[in-house]
Amino acid sequence: MELITILVALIVVYLFMKTMKPKRFPPGPPRLPYAGGIPFVAKDKSLMQTLRKLVDNYGPLSGVFLGNKPVVVIADYDLLRSKSNYNMHFSILKNACPP
Repeated sequence: MELITILVALIVVYLFMKTMKPKRFPPGPPRLPYAGGIPFVAKDKSLMQTLRKLVDNYGPLSGVFLGNKPVVVIADYDLLRSKSNYNMHFSILKNACPP
């Protein structure tokens, strides 16, 4: 009986640790183990509608976990240029997604 209690406690601690967000990760929907934030953001038919709601709720810099993979959504052109580490030409993206 004690072994079962210890195993259950370890599983609960493990699942709790899996749901914690990394430090300095942008705000976003809650996260579940193995499913990530998919149940909270996959309610719309279109990916663009889903991303628009994510940006409306959490701001132009938001993060979501798709399964166990972190995904950062940047919906502001100037923010994208400031956060980019590359010398890229972003003029195509500026008008790609109107507000």
